[in-house]
Amino acid sequence: MDQESWRRVKGLFHAALGREPEERQAFLDVACGKDTGLRRQIELLLAKEENAGNFLETPAMGYTAVTQTEAQRMTEVLPGRQFGPYRIVSPLGAGGMGEVYRAHDSKLGRDVAIKMLPAEFAGDPERLARFRREARTLAALNHPNIAAIYGLEESSDVDCLVLELVEGETLHGPLPVAATLDCALQVAEALEEAHAKGTIHRDLKPANVKVTPQGRVKVLDFGLAKALWGTEQGQDLSQQATVTGIETQAGHIVGTPAYMSPEQARGMDVDERTDIWAFGCLLYELLTGKRAFQGETHADTIAAVLEREPDWQALPARTPSKIRELLRECLQKDAGSRAGNIADARRTIEEVQRGRNRWRVAAIAAAALAVFAVAAALWLRSAPRAVDRSQWVQLTNLPDSVTSPALSPDGRMLAFIRGSSSFQGTGQIYVKMLPDGQPVQLTHDGSHKMSPVFSPDGTRVAYTTVSGLFNWDTWVVPVLGGEPQLLLPNASGLIWIGSQQVLFSEIKPEQVPHMGIVAAEESRIGQRNVYLPEDQYGMAHRSYLSPDGKWVLLAEMDHDHIWLPCRLVPMDGSSTGRRVGPPAAACTFAAWSPDGKWMYFNSNRGGGGNHIWRQRFPDGSPEQVTSGPTEEEGIAMAADGRSFVTAVTLSNVSIWVHDTSGDRPISLEGNAADPKFTPDGRSLCYRIVKQTPDQFRFMGGEPGEVWATDLKSGRSESVAPGFQSRDYDISADGRQVVMEAADSEGKPQLWVASFDRQSAPRQIPHVQGRTPRFGAGGEIFFRLEGFTYSVRADGTGLRKALSEPTLLLFGVSPDGRWIIAWGPASGSAMRRAFPLGGGAPVVTGATELHWSPDGKLLSISGGPIPRGRSYIVPLPPEQALPKIPAAGFRSEEEVASQPGARRINEIEVVPGTSPDAYAFYRGAAQRNLYRIPIP
Repeated sequence: MDQESWRRVKGLFHAALGREPEERQAFLDVACGKDTGLRRQIELLLAKEENAGNFLETPAMGYTAVTQTEAQRMTEVLPGRQFGPYRIVSPLGAGGMGEVYRAHDSKLGRDVAIKMLPAEFAGDPERLARFRREARTLAALNHPNIAAIYGLEESSDVDCLVLELVEGETLHGPLPVAATLDCALQVAEALEEAHAKGTIHRDLKPANVKVTPQGRVKVLDFGLAKALWGTEQGQDLSQQATVTGIETQAGHIVGTPAYMSPEQARGMDVDERTDIWAFGCLLYELLTGKRAFQGETHADTIAAVLEREPDWQALPARTPSKIRELLRECLQKDAGSRAGNIADARRTIEEVQRGRNRWRVAAIAAAALAVFAVAAALWLRSAPRAVDRSQWVQLTNLPDSVTSPALSPDGRMLAFIRGSSSFQGTGQIYVKMLPDGQPVQLTHDGSHKMSPVFSPDGTRVAYTTVSGLFNWDTWVVPVLGGEPQLLLPNASGLIWIGSQQVLFSEIKPEQVPHMGIVAAEESRIGQRNVYLPEDQYGMAHRSYLSPDGKWVLLAEMDHDHIWLPCRLVPMDGSSTGRRVGPPAAACTFAAWSPDGKWMYFNSNRGGGGNHIWRQRFPDGSPEQVTSGPTEEEGIAMAADGRSFVTAVTLSNVSIWVHDTSGDRPISLEGNAADPKFTPDGRSLCYRIVKQTPDQFRFMGGEPGEVWATDLKSGRSESVAPGFQSRDYDISADGRQVVMEAADSEGKPQLWVASFDRQSAPRQIPHVQGRTPRFGAGGEIFFRLEGFTYSVRADGTGLRKALSEPTLLLFGVSPDGRWIIAWGPASGSAMRRAFPLGGGAPVVTGATELHWSPDGKLLSISGGPIPRGRSYIVPLPPEQALPKIPAAGFRSEEEVASQPGARRINEIEVVPGTSPDAYAFYRGAAQRNLYRIPIP
């Protein structure tokens, strides 16, 4: 790095440092532009200052801890270097405990965090030996809320600690009370586990706690304060007080002043109660957004810890009284008077959460009854006029799925997405001239697309692309043809609110996948928040501006990716607004009438599928516009307000079975999902849900009962009556069913029931997880926090089954040797088969794979295979996979060329126990656009 570049880095670093923390990201957006390397260097300097220099008595502007050489080494020299099997990829941060890098483990094919230990280790063999002993103890900690230590790698000039790579953002406040309690509970559970093993953290603070994209809290650097610095003269390591990043002539004091207990600050003996003090500081900061003890200098901060009380008036008014009491117990300056056991804190939080949930359920139930009573009275008094279906005008007549209509400002063009509307589907943007023009394809790439919209002048179509789970970008393509161009990264559901002004959804980096609505110019200049969900993982997906520009309708999800009723918020961002439209129902799209007098909604109110509803603005009552055996998706309002365009499909999705006697329906009531044959081939299981497979697949599964139909008698019955599951699987012996269901707090739990219904479902103790799948030996594989684990039905034998992250788990081969999953390294559309016995995974491509219960047949659909087709492939003896190309299936020809491959003209075929028996969906493959007049 030359001197001019270094001067620029330093100048921007100090400029960012002089701003409030919440203003720095916006400043860097403008100052660094698209220069990601420059931004990365500045962010590293800021991280170093935050972790190591916050409390130096030297003023921040006099900061000199990171030199030009160090910054260059972190960003330019070390990336690419190899330490054993680990190759440095990029820097992650720096602090008093060392520098941290992302690295790739070539042996296990996973990414890890590499921590370069401080230079003091190189010349101190005794300290390094002590650290190795202590690291072995820390490596024994095994808890979902504790980031794991994998090992220690040594080289000639540096020692590297290999740690679990925790994706996500560090914890910070203020958070809503409910979110605070959830995070604090997970931290308490981590401390409780560690204390039971005799380990004290010694440096607990928000910067050492991360929240993963899945919502799991992970405590980092557990016990490293003791392991790294220990004692200076070989004393009992547990007796050394510590303060991170503050060097004195006497040596290192390890810990951070604002979170140190009084006894720790005085250099006295410490035990578990010093972590309880830090836990109280963290809980206070999550509630208030500021530190319990702070000062301009190190000495001022220590003085506050020793002498002053926190500002108790800063606690939010809604803080429960028991939490206030818990804070005072944790922050007693006399360790003897302090809460002595973190388990007590954990139990207090659980008690408060149970109380809040009971209150919320009662309040919601009372409100729902009141709303229902009022709505029923209004409905009886003035029922809405039904839409005459004979007046519906079909605008597209295509054999596959057409969704997401958008009308040009002059009403002459119609844009839409043609292709699979499932999250794994690619879909392409099309336009057509109205009324009778031929559809013209504008895009030709493999990305998943959503939310097309015309620019104000009608010359471009903007749309959202999704790569991975949470990478959402807005692209534009000319309506006359041309290459798509990236308009805004990290922007989805974009609409224009002026010639150069836009409204869009943005994932907030501090809490992925927290998604809010923001307004800005096309260049993102002048960006401001319009709405941020109070739910820390809430996602506001789509927004619709009122004709007068004062109000915004929006569709949003909760933390479980479940659609909520639509919300109405002021455009100036002055409040979080209120719910509108049909209550207690999913609302996925919305629109305004051109005069602003009506709000329109896509809603599944009443369980009859998705239909169009409307409500007079501002305080009318919801009324249904469409009903009947179809479902409608999307609302493109005509400029004259006399009609709208929507995508129409059959609302009933049935499961059918084909065998030697032909095709016959198995489920006719409700929408069916997840067909699975029993191992003996005599029955077919499925779930009855409220939404079609295209709609629920990405959302984690709409809850529904598991049913079984005897294929000989045709008799159907519920496997677990009244039990609502999101996913399920059948054991190899056909005796058990494992199900995923949410508990009262919305957390995914695993349950096991007997297939013969002789016993009620029982919960697998102490295990949370999603997408459960039985293995050949009766163990249950499931997904938790981005990894695949296995456990026995009684809750014993919990282990990580795959070392590589897996974001989605699809199935386990009947012989128990392979797992089909999608991991971050696979790419946005690639699935891989992971061998459970070790070895390299096999890329299967973007295809759906389903085994027959006996493992002799495999069905292949999706990906390169056109929608509405599947192939059944017989498997070679003793093999669970056919011969798959190295890059996975990239064409239908590669699948069709498999020995014995048989083409089936149905979607997502699930094979039975013979080549002539298979199950398939019917009723969801076709969706076209209609213009519907408004009554």
